[in-house]
Amino acid sequence: MKISYRTLFFLFIMTLLSCHLLIDESKVEDNGCWVKLKEGESIDGYTRSGNLIFGGYLDSLVYYPSMSKVDVQTFEVCVGSGYARDKKRVFYPIKITCIDATTHGGCYFEEYTVKSADPKSFKYLHDGYAIDGKKMYLDGKKIKWQEGVLKK
Repeated sequence: MKISYRTLFFLFIMTLLSCHLLIDESKVEDNGCWVKLKEGESIDGYTRSGNLIFGGYLDSLVYYPSMSKVDVQTFEVCVGSGYARDKKRVFYPIKITCIDATTHGGCYFEEYTVKSADPKSFKYLHDGYAIDGKKMYLDGKKIKWQEGVLKK
């Protein structure tokens, strides 16, 4: 059987593009320290007040919107990373809005849901990098898979 160079080249490229599919994510360590927020506690800009979670650096929670549709009972923060998750979603402060005012100024997370991230398999790696299954994220945004990130 004779295989053309074009076919070999195509197979080589496909192998390179899909080699991350060979990685067993169950063997990739989660380097995050995940902590549930207690009432009134703030960690990395996430604050729990009753059955609400607020995102941002605020001097008064009264004037700012809470994060919507967060399951407070399962909500946990990955300390020092910016990431957080509950049973349905993964969060990261993607867009922050700041209000400079003489009273009640501060910054709040306006956009914070990491699109398509699976909280059940989500693992924090280091330096803003995270994975869930076969997807990789940097600072809350999906990026092209980078093998070298796993080896650091």
